[in-house]
Amino acid sequence: MAKRKRTQTRAVLENRQRQGRGRGEGAAYRPWLFVHDVASRGRSSRIPSAGRVMHTLSDWETAALRDFQWDPAVIEVKEQVPLILEDTLRIAAEMKVRHPADGRPREPIPLSTDFLVKRLVDGRVEQAAYAVKESSAIDMPAVPTRGKLVSIRRTRQKLEIERRYWLERGVSWDLLTEDRLSKVRKGNIEFVLRVRPDPERPDGHWQRAMLAVHAAIADGGPRTLDQLARALDAAGTLDRRDFPTAVRLLCAKHALAFDMDRQFTLSRPASDFVVAPTIRPDEAA
Repeated sequence: MAKRKRTQTRAVLENRQRQGRGRGEGAAYRPWLFVHDVASRGRSSRIPSAGRVMHTLSDWETAALRDFQWDPAVIEVKEQVPLILEDTLRIAAEMKVRHPADGRPREPIPLSTDFLVKRLVDGRVEQAAYAVKESSAIDMPAVPTRGKLVSIRRTRQKLEIERRYWLERGVSWDLLTEDRLSKVRKGNIEFVLRVRPDPERPDGHWQRAMLAVHAAIADGGPRTLDQLARALDAAGTLDRRDFPTAVRLLCAKHALAFDMDRQFTLSRPASDFVVAPTIRPDEAA
C-alpha cells in the first residue's frame, strides 16, 4: 500500500532539524528522510548497519546500498543527505528553473542526495555522491504523454541542481539506474551479510567448519558445493546442514568470492569460487 503524501511544512522541516536529521558521523548519523517521511517509491527498507538503522526508499536504493556495503574500500555510507538550501536556491536561479517547494503557502524545501559514500583509495579518503532513479523516471518514452514529459523534465532539473551542488564541492556525483544495479546481486550480498551462525554450537565449531569448507572448496574442482557438503558429512568432518553457513561466513570475510550477478545455489561447482590462498584459525573467528 502506498504511503500517504507527506507535506513538508516549515514546522516539519524545523522538527527534523531539531532531531539532528542530516547530521552526525558514523553510528550517530541521522538521515534527513526516514521511510515514513515520504510517499512510497517502491519498497522502502530499514536496514541495521554500522551501529544504526539505515533508511532506503526503494528496492533500487537498497540494491545500491548493498553494493556499497560489499565494496571493501567503502568506509562510510550516509543516506538521504540534505543539501544546503541557500546553495540549491542559488543554483536553481542560475539554471532559471523552479526550486522544489511544498506546503501552503509554498516554501522552498531542501533537496537531498540518496547516498554520500566515503572510500579509502590509496590511503586517501575520497567522497562520492549518488542519486538512484529508475530509468523510466529520466528517459523519454517513444510517445510521451504531456504529464510524463513534464515529470521527466522536472526530475532531470532536480538532478542537475544536485549534480552542480556536488561539483562546486569537488565531490564526484553519479546517477545509478537499474541498468547498473542488480537485484540478483542484492540478494546474494544480503544472503552473505545476513549470516547468523548458530551460537549453540560448541566453542571453536565455526572456526573448524570454515577451515574445513575452505580447504574442500579449494580442492573441489568441478564438484558442486552440495557434493562437497555430502562428502564432509560422510567423513564425519562437518554436518551437512552447517556447510552453507560456513560458506556464507567465508564469503563475508572475503576468503571466498563468486560472481554476485549469478544467484547462489549449492549446485554451483567449487571452480566457480575464487579462494583466498590460506585462512588462519583466528580469521575464521
